[in-house]
Amino acid sequence: MRRFHRILACLLVLGAGSAATGWAQSSGSDKAAQQANERIAFYQVMVAELSAQRGELSTAVSLMLDAAQRTRSDKLFERAVELAFAERNANSALQVAQTWARVIPSSARAHRYSLQILIGLNRLDDIAEPLRQLLHTSSDEERAAHLATLPNYFARTQDRAAAVHTVQQALAADLGSPRRGPAAWAALARMQAFAGNEAQTVAALERSAALDPRSDEAALAALQLGPKIAAAAQGLIRQRLDRQPGAELRMAMMRHLVDRQDYRGAYEQLTLLTREVPDHVPAWLVKGSIEVQNNEDALAEQSLQIVLRLLELQDKRTGAEEAAQPTQRNMAEALLLLATLAERSKDYAKAEDYLDRIYNPDFQTRITIRRASIAGAQGQVAQAQALLRELPTNTAEALRMRYNAELQLLRERNLHQQGYDLAAEAAQALPEEPQWRYEQAMFAEKIGRLADMERLLRELIASHPQYHPPYNALGYSLADRNVSLAEARKLIAKALEFAPDDAYIIDSMGWVEFRSGNLAEARRLLEKAFAAQPDAEIAAHLGEVLWQQGQADAARALWKQGLQLNPTNATLLETMRRFQVQP
Repeated sequence: MRRFHRILACLLVLGAGSAATGWAQSSGSDKAAQQANERIAFYQVMVAELSAQRGELSTAVSLMLDAAQRTRSDKLFERAVELAFAERNANSALQVAQTWARVIPSSARAHRYSLQILIGLNRLDDIAEPLRQLLHTSSDEERAAHLATLPNYFARTQDRAAAVHTVQQALAADLGSPRRGPAAWAALARMQAFAGNEAQTVAALERSAALDPRSDEAALAALQLGPKIAAAAQGLIRQRLDRQPGAELRMAMMRHLVDRQDYRGAYEQLTLLTREVPDHVPAWLVKGSIEVQNNEDALAEQSLQIVLRLLELQDKRTGAEEAAQPTQRNMAEALLLLATLAERSKDYAKAEDYLDRIYNPDFQTRITIRRASIAGAQGQVAQAQALLRELPTNTAEALRMRYNAELQLLRERNLHQQGYDLAAEAAQALPEEPQWRYEQAMFAEKIGRLADMERLLRELIASHPQYHPPYNALGYSLADRNVSLAEARKLIAKALEFAPDDAYIIDSMGWVEFRSGNLAEARRLLEKAFAAQPDAEIAAHLGEVLWQQGQADAARALWKQGLQLNPTNATLLETMRRFQVQP
């Protein structure tokens, strides 16, 4: 009934918006005809909805379609399509959509429905014209979105080669245009990738870039089509990035580098973007979050305060309601990160104040987790656990979030036995998820139960061979204890097959080489790991290699750098103690 009331409301205000529906207002006779049609349509809609409620869907479709034609209303045409689908009559839905497109040829929604229904009916030979009309009647922004998501329309299509051919026909008029051609070729590249044609994908991207070297379309598509295509199109991506790219391309490159775990490269892209577009809120926000992660607190504070200032300016320019959704989310993210920084500096009142400024209900769980962390940092572990156990656990995702938060709390407070027990509980509650037994193994190591750790990791390797953390953890543990180095090397090599750019796994392999006496190779690997991910533990390992190579001053400098990254890292502090270097 809610839908019925909504349609009636649309009809009641139809007269006020008659110009928008295509009715002329030039004479009294025109207005009289319009009013008569609206009265008829009003009752047709009412009877159509009542018929639909009684299950008489064919009658409902016919009446709603006639009302839609009388009033030239997009809303009523769309409702007629919905009723046809409710009848499970795709051909009827297609007829309605095609009538809609004839009556209101400027309606992008009409052409989109026609296109989607034809694809669903596998009538690929008939889709070129509706696709052309959809692109022609869409705004520039909508057209770009349609082109970027074309493969989604064909997700259930069996003959992907035919889909590519049809799209190429539909885009033929644009492929030679310097203005529209780059986006059209990039869309064709997406379709070729969808069909599994790598060479044709890259060729289409090259045609896109050649039409307009200042267009971001080719490079953006290459990055969005996955690492294999991005690698094949690396030259055109780099060329475009070197020539004042748009913000969207910089962000896409940043995400690509994060996926490759090249955090330093990702950070460089964000730094460039914040210089090129100083008011780009998402760039400042991600930059700040990386700085928080890297313990660069002063830089993070600066970046996040810029986010707050920019968002406040946006509110003043656009009005709070108009920009509510993106502004509130970005504001909440920034305030959560600032609360983390305040907690690190032990300014707990300030941290709580930041949390109090978040009004977005979607963030309540994360706010509670942050408050629990603040309580834990002040030694109030029981209070922190009580907060976390009040979180909803009615879904697997909610339960997962609660376990992760409490395990992190126990890890930070060095409550390893409690962590071991809680991880075992999580493994029982979510038995299909391997990370809980992995967590249990890591806590087992902390409490000296090395046999349990090794057993849990070996069981995980046997039961979840595609889950790579246990390979690295067991290999590193063997290397750190200087036992079974051949097996350690094999395990870590296996982990690298899954994540070849992971700095922590590279660090593990460097440690195996060190234990094996291969100092030069150990240094190479550890330097590579530290360059990709500056980390206190990697600094400890690399410093030890440098010390053994007779470069004590370089080792001390590196350990000092590691302390700046994390002054409480146990591995680094123990390494410095062994070499009698003062923190």
